[in-house]
Amino acid sequence: FSIIDNVTPEAIAGYLADGKIIARCSGRMEFGQRSLGNRSIFADPRSTEVVEQINTKIKYRDFWMPFAPMVLDEDIENYFFIPAYTDMRYMMSGLCATPLGYNSIPGGLHQGDKTGRPQLMSEDLNPEVYAMLKEFKKITGIGGVINTSFNIHGNPIVCTACDALET
Repeated sequence: FSIIDNVTPEAIAGYLADGKIIARCSGRMEFGQRSLGNRSIFADPRSTEVVEQINTKIKYRDFWMPFAPMVLDEDIENYFFIPAYTDMRYMMSGLCATPLGYNSIPGGLHQGDKTGRPQLMSEDLNPEVYAMLKEFKKITGIGGVINTSFNIHGNPIVCTACDALET
């Protein structure tokens, strides 16, 4: 655990590409328990190994509970089969991954059925997080990251920087 000084989108993307797990507590709190970028734990989705790390060291969850991928708007159709009616801004729909999705973001998929509950990220939704995702794509070729809530089961939702440090 360490607090980083360099929190530019480029630096965060570099840390993620190097295998670091990043917790972000910035700006306005999201409504409810969904992690939409301001109260999120991010990780590299290219491997399922990081899922065990997050579950055992941070979230204390069962191994079978999947994390969600946050995916750039320009890449969402590369990684998921999208029904016409689906709004993916708020992680509300479980979708089947494409073969490229299986290979690119396995850490963000349910390992049993290869589905995900993606959050589409566009620049207008969260410019800083969008810039981080764009930089992560420049570095890795992957247009998404693992995104899970900054909440621990049974504890209050992370609201302040002090809550974040305690978590």
